[in-house]
Amino acid sequence: MHIKIFTSLLFLTTLLGVQQTQAQCHIYDLVATPGDCVNGSFIVTLDFQYNDIGNEGFNVQGGGFQYGNFEYADLPISLGPFPGDGTSVYEFVAIDNQHPDCSDFALVGPVSCAGGNCDIFDFVAEPGDCNSDGTYQLWLDFQVENPGNAFFDVTYQGNSIGFFEIADLPVVIGHFNDNGNPHPEIVVCINDHPDCCAEDGFDAPNCNGSNCNIFDMTAVHGDCINGMFFVTIDFEYENVGDDGFTIQGNGVNYGVFGYGDLPVVLGPFAGNGTTQYEFGVQDVNHPDCSDAVNLGLVECPPTGNCDIFDLVADPGDCNPSGTYNVTINFGVTNTNNNFFKVIYQGNVIVNHASIANLPYVIHNFQDNGEDFPVLVVCMNEQPDCCAEVEFQAPVCQPVCHIFEVVAEPHACDD
Repeated sequence: MHIKIFTSLLFLTTLLGVQQTQAQCHIYDLVATPGDCVNGSFIVTLDFQYNDIGNEGFNVQGGGFQYGNFEYADLPISLGPFPGDGTSVYEFVAIDNQHPDCSDFALVGPVSCAGGNCDIFDFVAEPGDCNSDGTYQLWLDFQVENPGNAFFDVTYQGNSIGFFEIADLPVVIGHFNDNGNPHPEIVVCINDHPDCCAEDGFDAPNCNGSNCNIFDMTAVHGDCINGMFFVTIDFEYENVGDDGFTIQGNGVNYGVFGYGDLPVVLGPFAGNGTTQYEFGVQDVNHPDCSDAVNLGLVECPPTGNCDIFDLVADPGDCNPSGTYNVTINFGVTNTNNNFFKVIYQGNVIVNHASIANLPYVIHNFQDNGEDFPVLVVCMNEQPDCCAEVEFQAPVCQPVCHIFEVVAEPHACDD
């Protein structure tokens, strides 16, 4: 009985050993074939036989370089280009990703592609996103003929900032520091070929908000016209954000402007001789980057009574609620302040709006079903300085909306 059990176990062990041997990964007959020379370089085609391989593909490496991961179904694969310098021997090793001991290798070279001088062309250096440390990514790409070498050097301001393989182009320098230079110039040279170089410059992005600077701000008022005047805002700046700046003053936000719009003209303002006019600018992207100026009092000689003229009201598109926006605009002379109110059906619907923000948009206007609403505009604290305008209301119906539907089960009856 013991002999029979021992014999059965021996047979089972032998059978499992045979199955394991049969299932062993095998990569063999690896062939690396160099292609024709093109501009001093060549492509290598890899192919091989295999059986019982893993499910995660294989990788190719050699000479200390990792050429990447591939699927067996992609065979044959092409690698390169490689410089045909007539001296280099290139090694290629294919390794199964699940079975590191399952591999094969081949050698190529030396391959000579002599036939012209080394030449770098179409070199581009392009800045990328900023990093938290104030540096930024830098993308490099170029074409090269007859390099005679597989590598290139990158230098900036005479210092090396990288050593890369031509086959890896385009390459990214993850943390490039331009040392505050707004127009950096990058130089690339083929390794061991100091005469085979190219350079490219670019505009550096602003990656350090603390360097933003707005200074020498001025506010100059123009001549008085019917008791009103305009103000011209200008200033110097450096390292500002991309989204422009805002202008505020006396509790009024005059809007967002682009730096290319300078100088900016604001107004009109009332030259009443009592208002201390002040203006401040602030970078949109860097709130701590700002400047301010005090224009002071401006008194325009009286030329007549306050008058609102050319008042217009323009209704916009309907909102889902059945309301719509109305844009109003007008001119005013001889007012003693800069603010106005809008009245509809005896109710103030806009109060303390600045004439410097005209045209002004009344949002979500409700006309109470009137076909021809009438708006009254008056200057604040000047009840005798008013004007009215009538406009045709658009037909706006609220959008039907059924919501918060609830279905609740109740107790069963008999």
